[in-house]
Amino acid sequence: MSVTAPAAMEGQAVEQPAPVPWGPLTLITAVVAVVVGLTNGKYGYFGDEIYFVSAGRHLDWGYADQPPLAPLLAHIMDGLAPQSVWWVRFPALLLELAGIWLAALTAREMGGGRQAQWVTGGAYALTAIGGAHLLSTNTLDIPLWTGITLFLVRWMRTRRDANLFWAGVLTALSLQMKWLIPGFWLMLGISVLIFGPRDMLRRPALYLGALVAILAWIPGLLWQARHDWPQIAMGQQISIEQDYIGGQLTFVPLLLLMSGLVSGVVLFVYGLTRLLASDLVREYRFLGWTFVLLTVFVLLVNGRPYYVMGLLPVCWAAGAIHLERGFGHRSWRWSAGRYAMVGSLVMSCVFIPPWKSAEEFKAQPSNVFDALTLGEFGWPQVTDKVGGVYNGLPPEVRQDTAIIGGSYWMASALDVYGEAHGLPRPYSPSRGYWYFGVPPESAKNVLYIGDVKPGLRSAFTTATDRGELGVNPSVFEHDHIWLYQNRTESWSELWPQLKTLG
Repeated sequence: MSVTAPAAMEGQAVEQPAPVPWGPLTLITAVVAVVVGLTNGKYGYFGDEIYFVSAGRHLDWGYADQPPLAPLLAHIMDGLAPQSVWWVRFPALLLELAGIWLAALTAREMGGGRQAQWVTGGAYALTAIGGAHLLSTNTLDIPLWTGITLFLVRWMRTRRDANLFWAGVLTALSLQMKWLIPGFWLMLGISVLIFGPRDMLRRPALYLGALVAILAWIPGLLWQARHDWPQIAMGQQISIEQDYIGGQLTFVPLLLLMSGLVSGVVLFVYGLTRLLASDLVREYRFLGWTFVLLTVFVLLVNGRPYYVMGLLPVCWAAGAIHLERGFGHRSWRWSAGRYAMVGSLVMSCVFIPPWKSAEEFKAQPSNVFDALTLGEFGWPQVTDKVGGVYNGLPPEVRQDTAIIGGSYWMASALDVYGEAHGLPRPYSPSRGYWYFGVPPESAKNVLYIGDVKPGLRSAFTTATDRGELGVNPSVFEHDHIWLYQNRTESWSELWPQLKTLG
């Protein structure tokens, strides 16, 4: 087996890494592609996905809750295949499939042989089976982080500075997906200063890549500055939402759960300990401490566990390399070795994808994952209900009536599906949708869908409950349609009071 030199010195020949296990990696990729491909259009859009489609109709350099790339991709795919859930999710599937190979190549660059490479790729596949099911900023960003880490690891092996530049280019892309990557670089810089290699910080290519990233970031920063930095307020809102699922107490358990059923979890834990303490991968210790520092930071701000998942591949790689060479207790090898990885992949393909029929979700959700899946149901039916009420209004009332969704999910659904029902463009004071526009002053009445919002209700003289949505399964099954009439305040005064990121 060919073993990679851990870090090439200046002027020293670079030893070649081990061959790529094309067969096993191709098989793993094909399994994920088939399983996800068969199930990606089984239900409907998840709430955030339908919001991305709607946000893509309001293209801008930034949004209150994320940078522009996810809405742009959703807009492109919806343009190619209108209202196709499968195609909207296609970019996420492609990137997650690429992530399998990027993770495997990370193990290769760190000195891993064929087995270590495909086991690392298999660990990534455990998370991709679930992650590629949704178009989200997270599923799009994790492969980019994996690519950035691969370039850093490759620079360690070859000392070819072009790798640092390309890490900067991927950082520029990541900044269009989420604003997490500066935290990665900050923690990496601290780790490099403490553990080395400090000569990385003296390479002009690193700063040339940083310049590319900063230039790509400027339009988004300007948008945020013009709109009073809603991204900062979103961070505070995310912290509040984390408290609903246990906050910091559930961070580590959820991170472990997201690391991949059985073998992914074990390989992550074992690999992180090796990355921090083993001489075999000493040159990459700075990446282990980058993970630790970033995790501590996310914990302190009460962020979400998946914020650090982009660094899991380097941990998996470190663990797989040690197991391949016979290190570690027998229990590690049995639970994270090649046979266990195959078993974990099979189990994940059976239990993680949305194989259930829609009928099975009409009963009370049996677990938290079923409850989350409810966010993929009922959008056309909800729009049909709203359309029936709106079109049933007397013409003289309807012509002066705007439609407002109580949540950005609801407004997005009415936007995507409303045209077929003759609905006007919807509005919402919720999250990023508030920035898409204010109802016209001619709208003296409002058809409001959601829980009662006192600030909105008090601006109208009369309110009529037009009934419960009653769509099952749907997260909005018990929401009501309200007709508010005879507005008493101007929209210019009322709209700023209604804005909420919650």
